[in-house]
Amino acid sequence: MNAADLRAQAAAHEAEAHASFERCDTDGALSQWASGINAQKARLQATIEDFGGLAEFNALFDLDGNWVPARTITGRYGKCWMILDEQGEATGQFAPFAPARKSTLEKRGFREGTVLRPARADIGSHGSITSVYVYPRPTTPAHLPPAVILDNGAA
Repeated sequence: MNAADLRAQAAAHEAEAHASFERCDTDGALSQWASGINAQKARLQATIEDFGGLAEFNALFDLDGNWVPARTITGRYGKCWMILDEQGEATGQFAPFAPARKSTLEKRGFREGTVLRPARADIGSHGSITSVYVYPRPTTPAHLPPAVILDNGAA
C-alpha cells in the first residue's frame, strides 16, 4: 500500500471513530479507541513509506564511529544495550541505554547514534489496554547492518 492509500485509511478510521461517537456517545468508547489506534498506525506506516520503507532508530557505535551489532532489552536495572555477535547471539556484554552522561557509555567503549532501518508500523503495549502505543518496528534482525547511518555518535 502506498503512503496516500495509508493516509486515506487513517482518515477512514478517524471517520469511523467520529461516526461511532455520534451514534452512541461514549458507549462506543472501545471501538472509537480502536479506530483511533488504527488511524495512528496507518499514519505512521504512511510516513515509513514516504522514507522508502525506513524508520529512524537508536544504534550503538564504538569510539571510532563503527556500528556495533546490538539491540535494546529491559534488564535488571532498566533499558540497556545487549551486544550481539555476527549470528545475532548475545555476547554477554551489556551497556547502558541513553545514560544521563555520555561519558558513562564512553567508559565502556561505546557511543549512541541514529540509523535508518527497514521497518513497519506496529502496535505495542506495556501490559494493559491503557498503555497501548504505535511505534516503528524494525523488519531486519538487529545484528544486520542498518540501511543508512545518520549519526555515528562521533560528533
